[in-house]
Amino acid sequence: MLTKDPLGAAEQIVMLEELASSVRHDLRNRLGNIRNAAFWLRRRFEGVRESEDPRVATFFSLIDEEVFAADGLLERLHERFPPDHALADIDPLVAVDQAVKFVRLGDLGGLGGLGGDANGGESNGASHPNIEVVAEHDPLARTRSDALVMALCAGGEAPTNGSTVESAPGEIAVVVRALIELRAKEMEQMDCGGRITVRTHREANRLTISVPAPSERQGVWIDIARRTALKCGGSFAWSEHHGEPCAALTFPLGARRSLLIGLPRPAGE
Repeated sequence: MLTKDPLGAAEQIVMLEELASSVRHDLRNRLGNIRNAAFWLRRRFEGVRESEDPRVATFFSLIDEEVFAADGLLERLHERFPPDHALADIDPLVAVDQAVKFVRLGDLGGLGGLGGDANGGESNGASHPNIEVVAEHDPLARTRSDALVMALCAGGEAPTNGSTVESAPGEIAVVVRALIELRAKEMEQMDCGGRITVRTHREANRLTISVPAPSERQGVWIDIARRTALKCGGSFAWSEHHGEPCAALTFPLGARRSLLIGLPRPAGE
């Protein structure tokens, strides 16, 4: 049965950007190897007169032309799949709650009703008898989050001064959800249950999202998580919380990602 995933479109965009970025990176490396090889060969054949073999100069010109054309194709690929096609002010706490609410446990169970956490966190919409996913915000972050909810309910706009991150819509939520699902999949393979607790901690103008880390610390989603934090001027690191290994994404609140990557600022600023 098909189910609607509110984060599905954002996930597809993130994966397309990762694929395009990976292709550009790999091709540029290979084009660099071709340039280096052509340079060496050109030096090697400097003493060969054109009358002896006119194809030497022809082939070197062909290499230059094709490499230049390939560079042009990569630039057009970059324009078609830009790393930041649209940016908005995103509340990281809302992104965490979205990730927890719409986490997919795959074969572990179907989508069910929302539950609650005794400590004020919101549990996920996927039900499973052995795995529970919750979000816990520290008191400072929770107070600010409640003020945000009240402002939105009153018809106001989300405060952007020091409380949000400029990011692609859904990107942070998709990354956090993927990290949760990696941990859940590992728990399933180990045939063990328990709680997956996503924690947020705010210190000054920086907010850290900690997700229980899988034992495998390489892969596409790990790369995407690291790149997502870096693009926002933040960081990605492996840490511990009460002895539990965690993947920690830290974001500078109020920072303008559009300025970091040289994009035009959103209209109205």
